Amino acid sequence: MKWFSSISIKPEIAQLYLAVMDDIFKSNEGDRYSEIMRLKADFDKRMTMMDKAAEKLVNDELDKYAYKRLKENLTRECNEIRLRIDQLKTG
Repeated sequence: MKWFSSISIKPEIAQLYLAVMDDIFKSNEGDRYSEIMRLKADFDKRMTMMDKAAEKLVNDELDKYAYKRLKENLTRECNEIRLRIDQLKTG
């Protein structure tokens, strides 16, 4: 541990390092925000699909078995999207 205390960094190098770390942090935050927005759009798209399928069911344009399968798949996908959004928000 003694050798570690003998290491010194020039102030200008330390400032440059901090600036690079700040850029990386801002870039990652921007990427995270973009991914959350993309996932929210995917979620909304699937919810719209469920609404349209329910409307088709009511209008006898879709049988109840096809509707059930579609709803189960879309519900599962929506749950996965919600989980991923929560992970991105907390991590």
